[in-house]
Amino acid sequence: MLNRVLKLTCALMFLLLTGCAFSPEKIDVGYSPSSNATLIQGASDIGIKLQINDVRTTTDRVSSRTNAYGQELGAISLNEDVSTIVRTALETELRNRGYRVDGGKVSVVCDIQDFYNRFQTGFWSGTAVASVRFNVKVRDSQGNYIFSETVTGQGRKEKIQMATGKNAKPALDDALKNAVNALFQRDDFYQALRRANSMP
Repeated sequence: MLNRVLKLTCALMFLLLTGCAFSPEKIDVGYSPSSNATLIQGASDIGIKLQINDVRTTTDRVSSRTNAYGQELGAISLNEDVSTIVRTALETELRNRGYRVDGGKVSVVCDIQDFYNRFQTGFWSGTAVASVRFNVKVRDSQGNYIFSETVTGQGRKEKIQMATGKNAKPALDDALKNAVNALFQRDDFYQALRRANSMP
């Protein structure tokens, strides 16, 4: 009897987690600007040229629907290009701190290395686990890199019943916000912007 109940439970979980599992899905990932951004002294004197490169190994999706066994099925992709989303987030935070993002002599290069959500299945529910990773470099007008660091952000949504874009979205939202916050919490990033601007 117990064995039959377990089989029925697993079958139910399979149906809940798959849904229309093979169908592709598109979602919108949003960015909420930091609420505690403060103006940086001298930032208004620094003009920045922002370059975004999408170097992910998988670029056709940001997640996949999965079945109860964790097998990836239908692709979950974005309505807007990942590079555009990241550019908007970085531009917003730079401007909120007083920098001019107008193609000045300081170059900030951001390589998007990871932007993906994976679903983890449990016995009664699952979890959406997202990761965003950037390599950010600051380059002066002579082409010299004076800052190069990798920043990461994680996001999770617990107790989900279906591995769908609706549940991937909040995890990706949080992962993006946390990755951007990790960059703008670094004093050496601001120092590099000042140094690059002071170069002839």
